[in-house]
This record gives sequence, structure tokens and C-alpha cells, in this order.
Amino acid sequence: MEKVTLIKLGGSLITDKNEYKTPRRENIRKLVSEIKEALEERKDLKLVIGHGVGSYGHILASKFQTHEGYDKDQKDAQIAFSQIHNNDVELNSIIADEFLKAGIPIINIFPLNLIITKDKKAVYKHFQVITEALKKGFIPLLFGDVIMDTKLGSTIYSADRTLPLVGEYLMQSKKYEISEILFVGDYDGVKDKDGNIISHINKENYIEVKKNFFQTSTKDVTGGMAGKVKELLDLADLGLSSKIINGGTPGRLKNALRGETVTATKIESMKATVEAPANIALVKFWGRKNEALVLPYNDSISMAMSNCITKTTVHFSEEYKEDSIEIIWEDGTVEKQIPLDGTKTQRSFEQIERVRRMAGINYKARIVSTNNFPTAAGIASSASSLCALTMALVKAAGIEGLIEDKKELSKLIRMSGSGSATRSVYDGFAQWVAGKDHDTSYAEQIAPASHWDLAFIVAIVNPEIKYISSSEGHKLAITSPYFEKRLEEVPERIRKVRQAILNKDFPTLGTEMEADALSMHMVMMTSKPSVNYWTPGSISVFKEVQRWRREEGLEAYWTMDAGPNVKVLCRKEDALEVEERLLKNEFVQSTIYNENNAEAHIIQNHLF
Repeated sequence: MEKVTLIKLGGSLITDKNEYKTPRRENIRKLVSEIKEALEERKDLKLVIGHGVGSYGHILASKFQTHEGYDKDQKDAQIAFSQIHNNDVELNSIIADEFLKAGIPIINIFPLNLIITKDKKAVYKHFQVITEALKKGFIPLLFGDVIMDTKLGSTIYSADRTLPLVGEYLMQSKKYEISEILFVGDYDGVKDKDGNIISHINKENYIEVKKNFFQTSTKDVTGGMAGKVKELLDLADLGLSSKIINGGTPGRLKNALRGETVTATKIESMKATVEAPANIALVKFWGRKNEALVLPYNDSISMAMSNCITKTTVHFSEEYKEDSIEIIWEDGTVEKQIPLDGTKTQRSFEQIERVRRMAGINYKARIVSTNNFPTAAGIASSASSLCALTMALVKAAGIEGLIEDKKELSKLIRMSGSGSATRSVYDGFAQWVAGKDHDTSYAEQIAPASHWDLAFIVAIVNPEIKYISSSEGHKLAITSPYFEKRLEEVPERIRKVRQAILNKDFPTLGTEMEADALSMHMVMMTSKPSVNYWTPGSISVFKEVQRWRREEGLEAYWTMDAGPNVKVLCRKEDALEVEERLLKNEFVQSTIYNENNAEAHIIQNHLF
């Protein structure tokens, strides 16, 4: 899905609210210039812009109480309704002219033609024109406008209210995600009574911070700051986070659009949902040199899996008396996790506390998670699940900047108990650097998905939970007489595989991947006690893959992780044939087709 940022340019920033129909043209030009710079720097930036109407609408609307409606016999009120709309359109044209002069393909859209309300609540919304405009590369420009109301006769829908409706519509279309809504005013954010900026507002702290709101004195018939914040909190429950920033500060809007941390009041729910992909190691690690820090003995390299996904929702709230984690299994049953000492589940509860300390909050968390593929069956479900858990915790706790800093985020993810999870932050191909301590052990991207079209087909020969967990297997690795020999081999294999990815050298990549899988499983089988995940089905699949390559020239390669299910790597153009052949194998119950174009990301469709 494409991401869209919504921008609301405040009426007091672009007009003098105390002087009838007085635009602040210099401010408008500066804002347009900053938006242009951001668009030039970020080619993926999609925008929907709305603006307040300030003195073009509020002064007349306040005099005639247009927002409260009118009777059809009230001629003066009708004329005022028409005049306000005419004024709003006039300001909209002034702003559009500046965008067009800057070479930005703006398109004016009138809310009067899109929305009908009943007692101030929107009952008719026709926003398809906005999706069509976005699709064709335009930036829709809306504004606060008078609206027909079936009960009151008329009302006013500010851009503060119209933009969120647009955001909801875009989200429901399943084609767009809303990055955030930027409310750009002439103040740094919501201030307390001492003039300090309140950095975060959520439903958990709203009642307390509301007591200290500083109220402005300019005329605003659409609710003022307290009303705006309350509406934004309702939007936060839908997954729409907002920032109130000062557009009068040079560079502030541009920097916010670039994703930089800026002075602002952020209004969001303490609820977040993340989807994270599993990843399959091309060069694997087996054995940990430091359990507490989850440090491996060697580096590893992986490819992302687009159709093996964990979805996790986290909600921090004062309503919860204790932390809870619930797993929704494939059959729909729900299992509540218990934090038993020494288990991976215990580390998940420790991760909650770790993030809570980082954020400086005390609220307990409810967590619900589900996979769309078999769990604990050797398909890296711990990687996707613990990546999703950590990233959702960070987002819900409101820790600024960490989501964008993938290197630092990967370090935190590692502490959840799964080092492989660090690699799920990236699409394409990633390397987990083993390191020697917390700061030197992290994941980095080797190449994005766009670099090379490869596919991984998972051949499910046994979807059941494996008899010994990866965590237990890691502890046994050092008991194998072959363990030290494997560690000697891995650095050169890392070099070869990394180079093969960069050079798109498929035979070398596949050959080294198979050799590494055999090497790791040799360590498993020779540990004490022996750990053997191979089944007749596993052996049948990888022998077939080797035969296709040897006898028929179908270039595909196999690998196995800590479980019986086999992953077959091939070029994307060969994937359909490979999958069809796998499904003919008597041991293969099903397959999962994966490309490498998935990375951990925030979504707005929560599990609860």
C-alpha cells in the first residue's frame, strides 16, 4: 500500500484572522516552498493538503452563526452561507496559484460538493475524486467550507474535520496507509499554562493535560484547541496519528515531511499494530556465545519472506492491571501466554518492561499476535513475531525516532530473544553482524528487494510444532565435535554469499546456501544429545531439487532451518514451475510462495 501524508495549513498561519479577507501571502509562499523541497527530496511522498480559511470564513460565520444552521426564510443567513463559500474559494485559489507557480500539480477540491451532514455528522461522503487525483499524480487541495446539513440547513466543516474523513476513506480503500496528519499552525504545539510544549497527548494523559491547556483568543467557530485535540484523540483510535507543528518556523514543515524529529505536540493512541515478515537464512548461525545479550558465534545473511507474516497489536493503557500476551492460532483459538522463567515467552514480557522504561511510562500492555503460517515449525516464526512485537511496543510507547533508525531498532529487537528477528526489519537481503557486545551486534541491509527478483517456496512436509525448540538447540551446539570447524568455514561463506547477492550470481548463492544448511545440520546431528529435524519428506524434497538441477537444468536450491520444512530458492521466473513440482511430491502437504519484498511496517488495522 502507498503511504499518504495529510497536511492541514492553519487559518491563522495563512490569514490574519482578525482582519477580514487578509491573506498572509509571504507565509503561503514559504510553506509552498518547503513542501516543494520535501517533494523533490522524497520522490515517494504523496500528499493531501487542506487549509483553514481564517478571516475569509470565521468572521462572517461567527456573525451569522452559520455552523449552527439557518432557516430557509432567513435571507441574510443564506446570503452569508453563499458569501462564506465564495470567500473560501477565493482563498483556495490564492493558495493554489502559489503551488502552480512552484510547479506543483495541485487540484482544487470543494468540500461543499463532497459532504452532506445531518446535525453536523457526515452522512454522505463522496471522496472517489481524491483517490483518482492521487492515482494520477495530483495533490488534492481542500479547505474548510460551508456544508449542507439535512437537519440544520447548514454547518461548517473545517479542514481539521474534513482531512481525517479523507484519511479514513483512504485507509478503508485498502490502497493507502496514512503516515500521519500534520497540523501546521503559527504555534509550536499545545502549550501548558506555563507556556511549555506538551510533547505527547493520548487518552491516558488527556484529562490531566487538558487542565493546563493554554487557550488562544482568536475567533474560531470550529472548536478551538481543546475541541481539536479531542477530535484527534478519536482519530488516534482509528490508527491516525497527528502532529501539531509551527509552520512559521523556517524549515519546520519541510523537516517534518522528511521524517525528522521536530518540535511538536504528537497526538496518538498508545496502540500500534505491526506486520513483520519471517526471513530465511542463506548463511545461518547455530549457537550463542552470550545468552543474556543474544549474541551469536557468527554472522548470518537472510532473505525476507513476503507471505510468512506475523501481525501484532500492542496497547498500553491504565485500564490494564497486568501485562498480557495472547496468541491467535490458525484454528482461531486464543492462548494466553504465561511468563515462565527461562522461556522465550519470559523474554517477551521482559521486552515489554524494557520498552516501558525507555519510554518513561507505567501503563501495562495488552498484546495480541497471530501468524499466517505454521508456528514453531522451522519457518522462522520467532523472527517475525519478536520483530513485530518489539516494533509495535516502540510505536505504541511513542519512542520517537527509533522506528526510522533500523540499526538501533535491530539491537533492541535482538534483546527480545531472537537474533534472527533483527533481519526482519529489512526487505530484500540483510546481514546480522555477530559483534562482541550490545552496540556492535545489529542488522544491516545488503540490498533491497528491488535489487534482485528471487523467490522462496516453502514446502510444508510437517506443520506441527517441532520437538525441540531453536533456543534449546542453540545451547547444545557447542557439544558437537564439528562446531569449531563450522565456525572456521562461515566467514568465507559470508563473504561469498554477500558478493553473490551484490553480483546477482545465482549459482554461487545457491551452492553456498545448500552447503551451509548441511554444515549447520551436521552440527545439530552430532551434538549431545543429537538434534535431528530431518524427516523422509525433508530428504525427498531436497533430493528432488538436486535432481531437477542436475538432470533437467531447472536451477533451484534448497535449505532447511531448525525444523523439517524445506525452503526452495529459485529465480522469480521459475517459481511457478518449482511450486507446481513441489506440490506433486507425495510428502508435501502445501506450499507458501514468497518474494523478498517485505519488511516490518506499521499498519492501521488493529487486532482488537
